[in-house]
Amino acid sequence: MGIRAFVLPLALGVGLLAGCSGTSEPPAPTTTPTPTVAAEPTNLEELAQAVMAEGLVDIAAFAELAGTPDALSLSLMWNELPAPDDQLAALSEVEARIDDLLEFRPEMTQIGLLSLAEGTKFAGITTAYDPGDEVLLALLEATADAPCTGAALDRLDRGDGPRAHAEFECSVEADDIVGLASAYDDVTAVGVDIDGVDDIRWNVSLAGRPTTDALLRLQARPSEGRQELFVDMATMAADGDADEITIIDSGSSITVSGFADAEQSELCGTMYDHILASGVERARVTMQLHESTSDEDWACWAPPLS
Repeated sequence: MGIRAFVLPLALGVGLLAGCSGTSEPPAPTTTPTPTVAAEPTNLEELAQAVMAEGLVDIAAFAELAGTPDALSLSLMWNELPAPDDQLAALSEVEARIDDLLEFRPEMTQIGLLSLAEGTKFAGITTAYDPGDEVLLALLEATADAPCTGAALDRLDRGDGPRAHAEFECSVEADDIVGLASAYDDVTAVGVDIDGVDDIRWNVSLAGRPTTDALLRLQARPSEGRQELFVDMATMAADGDADEITIIDSGSSITVSGFADAEQSELCGTMYDHILASGVERARVTMQLHESTSDEDWACWAPPLS
């Protein structure tokens, strides 16, 4: 009985398979799927997708731009910026893969190494051309810590031939324009010694606040005694209840603008005289009236408009 109980089901099973073989194909054997190997990128868009999938960057965007000359645009972005050396290594890897991908690479390369962090001002660097690893690394290191977290590099010609021009975006933990002015020496020490950069500018605002609250636009290299002068002017403005102060320093001239009350009609003249007394060649100080409804509503200006 034990043997018969085993053999009959087995024979029945074989007969069923034999009986079905004339009407349909047996089921295909079950196999484990082989993982699909990603194809090598064939264009810039596919390469951008590949480096994101590999975890090299969080966001990548590559494109060829038509112009004179044509340019290759490379943007690498991270939720949290890696160390400067790691950013440069990621860029070098991308460029090597692009060299293998493109038959003809555009003459110019525009570079962006940027932060995606929310709630922050512009952080990272952008360049309108490839200045080489040494300059790129210097820019990355200069913007790795406060007070300046962003920089843009371009090549400009203002009549004396092309010059490398760097503009830094900086912010200072301070309460008002006086605190901002007190940071002049620290801010203008950032990036000032980078070889390969001819001209340098700094835009300095209060951390976490709009640039309309207070702004320094420093368009000349550091000057002896400038911080003391700016602190004096900022203090005059604060004592006169002036606000939304912008100071623009182009080296040989200084411009101050803001808002004040009508009773501060002497403020502009006082600040103007103080600037010229410091040895600056030219100056202009203008204050619009608080609550003004027109650009013609002035509290004061100096020198007198001709």
